[in-house]
Amino acid sequence: MKDKNYLALWLLSFAFGLGLFAFGSRDAVTAPIFFAIAYPAVFVAVAKTIAASRDFFNPLSLISLIGFVRYSCPALLLLAGVEPPQEVADSYQSLGLSDPDWLWAHVLALVSLCGVALGWRLAPARRACRLDFSFAPGVKHAAILSMAAGFAALMAFILKNASLGALVTGAMRGVTVEEGTGIYFRLIYLLIAGSIVLSVYLLKREKGIIALLPVLFCMLALLGLGGRGRALTPVLAGLLLVWYRQRERRSWPAISLRVRHLFVALPAMVFLAWLFHFGALYRGGYGLSALPMSLSPQGIGDYIQYSIFAEFGQLHGLAGAVAIGPGVLEGRTFLGSLSWPLSKLMPIPGRSAGMFIIETLEGFHSERKWGLHASLIGDAYLNFGLAGVLLILPLFGMLARFLYVRFRAGTLNAALYAFVVIYGVNLFLKSIEAWPHLLTGLVFMLAILRFGNLFYWRTRDRRKFLQTEQLPA
Repeated sequence: MKDKNYLALWLLSFAFGLGLFAFGSRDAVTAPIFFAIAYPAVFVAVAKTIAASRDFFNPLSLISLIGFVRYSCPALLLLAGVEPPQEVADSYQSLGLSDPDWLWAHVLALVSLCGVALGWRLAPARRACRLDFSFAPGVKHAAILSMAAGFAALMAFILKNASLGALVTGAMRGVTVEEGTGIYFRLIYLLIAGSIVLSVYLLKREKGIIALLPVLFCMLALLGLGGRGRALTPVLAGLLLVWYRQRERRSWPAISLRVRHLFVALPAMVFLAWLFHFGALYRGGYGLSALPMSLSPQGIGDYIQYSIFAEFGQLHGLAGAVAIGPGVLEGRTFLGSLSWPLSKLMPIPGRSAGMFIIETLEGFHSERKWGLHASLIGDAYLNFGLAGVLLILPLFGMLARFLYVRFRAGTLNAALYAFVVIYGVNLFLKSIEAWPHLLTGLVFMLAILRFGNLFYWRTRDRRKFLQTEQLPA
């Protein structure tokens, strides 16, 4: 995993510094120069990381790839003169964003990706060893009990706020959550954590595709709530674990792209687009009757055209942050999120950056409040200005590599790694406000592993004691 070639490091350092200068000075002349240097710098850093780690799905690759789809795709399409669908254009117009806002949002996004890659390259590396997929036998029982408890909490949450009929109509997304039922929602993470742990347990015992059944069950159960990203999280973690298990069984061969990989990647992307399209129809009022509608090729094509600007693409969130200005939230988003759960018990100030963007630029037209995905980039900029981008994004890259190095060295369990990586990428793309969800699931997963080990050792000690009692004198 060690790479002594410093080309990527110097390229990233120069691109990061140039981007900060261009954004800080708002000199439009430097923006094209920055783009011409920054995109190759990120590409070289990702390519070298893939070659050194022999892992296409390392955290830096995931963040860079999804960041490109999230920010660069809509930016480049808009620069090329591609008009978004009318519905998206109307939402853009309601925010009152100007052409400079879009340009500097593009710069800010790419500066941040350079910062993450730079932090990754600066973090120390270690020699890779055998991955840790091992569990005590008792963890299997703890994971199953956790899934059962999480599923029961899911049903309680639905019944307390609506009815089982809402699963058919897809109305759960729009219901008003009753006071006091939030605890059931938090306990749903027992289902997510338990399903990932059980999948790792089955992968260790070479159960193949059967190992994905727990996370697939979890996805189907969570789809009823209407949150597509939350439902997809355990499956993504499961697929990541399958990737690493297969790589280790094959002794980590060098990465090579072949034509047959396209026949896997393209159907996977189409399936992902269909799943999000079905989810949008399901929670949009069609319910389960959306299934035949979602199979229309024309409908999937229209959804992809829409989503690249408004769902998969989220450049407008950063453009909104740029339009408002730096440091206006004075750290309240981070303070309120990182102090959870104390912020629920004490008067610690907190503010959602995504809701603040909508409230400031457009205003709320009903009692129901909502917000954009400001992302960690927008959070850093709105709370601390350019200094926040300078510090937080490289730090995020360093933390990502620290976890990855520990995982590849065999000192971090595969279940914990998969959960933290998937939710960490989700936090980067959505907001630091996802931290309480990550922390909740992580605590539950650690509890599953702990209680599973205790159950195993106490059971084994009891068996030894009984065997000793039965020995003849």
